[in-house]
Amino acid sequence: MKLHYLATGNADGPLVALLHGFLGSHRDWDSLIEILGDRYYCVAIDLPGHGKSLGGRDGDYTVPSAATAIIDLIDTFDVSSFSIIGYSMGGRLALYLTSIYAMRIDALVIESASPGLQTIDERADRRARDEHWAAMLESGELEAFLESWYAQPLFASLMARPALIERIRRERMLNNPRELARALRGLSVSRQSPLWDEWRGNHIPTLVVAGELDDKYHALANEMHAACPSSTVAIIPGAGHNVHEEAPGAYNSAIAAFLNQVLNPKP
Repeated sequence: MKLHYLATGNADGPLVALLHGFLGSHRDWDSLIEILGDRYYCVAIDLPGHGKSLGGRDGDYTVPSAATAIIDLIDTFDVSSFSIIGYSMGGRLALYLTSIYAMRIDALVIESASPGLQTIDERADRRARDEHWAAMLESGELEAFLESWYAQPLFASLMARPALIERIRRERMLNNPRELARALRGLSVSRQSPLWDEWRGNHIPTLVVAGELDDKYHALANEMHAACPSSTVAIIPGAGHNVHEEAPGAYNSAIAAFLNQVLNPKP
């Protein structure tokens, strides 16, 4: 599957691939790209079923196939190595990519994501819940789906920002609900084998980002750091699960500082 993308910034700088979360698109990274663009070549990608990356075969909507499509896209830029920033679903894809292509990854930023669910029962429970959400999407009632999706406790801090959540909903309404259902079924954490063993052996410079108000992923970030002490953790004050939207200033500064330290690009 050929993925739609936006490439912008300093074409002579290190390449940074940006992977959005479920319901998102390459436009989710506009704010961060404004900060990184002077030093880095930013490639923001629409993942399968999102934005303009649509109409693939069923086999394209899986973690291994999506990872292959990302690598195929990166290879068109003729670079030997690159860095990845991934949020939520995109963060899990980034972790999978680093488990397969570790020698090609210069730096890694994981936002509100983890190496996966560790037990069969956890994955089965999540799969059942995903099927409920996918069926709602297939009904074509995207507006009703978004209302229910963002009512989940995970997004409580986002819902406390009426103007922000209204903008996000408008952007999400541009997606195709049936394509989202395919992505949800195939790219869910319930379909992904846990990568905790690979994470424990990770030697790639990594920043794990979570929001202070996101109890689940705040705890997971600390658990990930304990499992891989070479990683660095950034807990962003006043933010929940969607850190880059809820606290863009602090988030963008943390990412830029990390990449500048690790990659040391020319100004």
